[in-house]
Amino acid sequence: MSVLNSEDIGKRIRDIRLGLSASKKVSLEAFGQLIIPPASKGLVQTWEKGNSLPQKERLEQIAQIGNVSIAYLLYGKEINGYGERIRKIREEKFCVSPEIFGRLFDPIVSPERVEAWENENALPNWQEIMRISSLTNLSHKAILFGMEEPLLEHHTRMLNPDIEFEKTQAALRNANLDTSGYFNSDFIFLETNRLRLAQLSDPDNVSDYTDYLGATTFVFGIGDEPLTSNLFETIEDEIDDSIDKINRILEKRKAMLLDKYKEN
Repeated sequence: MSVLNSEDIGKRIRDIRLGLSASKKVSLEAFGQLIIPPASKGLVQTWEKGNSLPQKERLEQIAQIGNVSIAYLLYGKEINGYGERIRKIREEKFCVSPEIFGRLFDPIVSPERVEAWENENALPNWQEIMRISSLTNLSHKAILFGMEEPLLEHHTRMLNPDIEFEKTQAALRNANLDTSGYFNSDFIFLETNRLRLAQLSDPDNVSDYTDYLGATTFVFGIGDEPLTSNLFETIEDEIDDSIDKINRILEKRKAMLLDKYKEN
């Protein structure tokens, strides 16, 4: 968070006092009477000169009188909170200086830029936000807006299909693929998207593509049950059957998609 500048705060308090009336200036004494408990003329004067700061309750009242936020009164700008959250991540989670924290990024971020984030004089770009997200297991909404939305522990990487799609499309454009290569890549995209949509719409009945995954999970999730040779062979047979089933489905879908390509 930015260091408080008492002189600047005093100037903003003075601007609030002088801006209360268009016809005549509100005196130091009259301004002090607007605050509960009332502040003396001398105390208001020390605030405006920056020799002291009002207590929290009085700061809140002065901000309300001036129709400004506490953030504006203290810092001269609106503070959204992301700077303080990044600072806490750096200090409390990693216990490092801005310089060391900046080295966690690729490309490396200068300590001045880290401090600019924390003072809210700069906003991390999307790549930097995603890096902070991957380091902390927090979503970008939690970092930027304070929304309590931690990622699931078993999803330790950010899943952003839009960004990954853009990266993949750029890679394909630079790969100089022939027609067959583009067809194969599009086929994979379409099938993956179809699976995602099916899982979203009817997760309990998506079996065509998940039998193999289920069998594989079974292998690693047996728990305390002893893994005998017979049990292993049974699991192996289930996996083989699932692979064959998936391959048959994919070949059929691939043939249909190829026909569409030929028509176009």
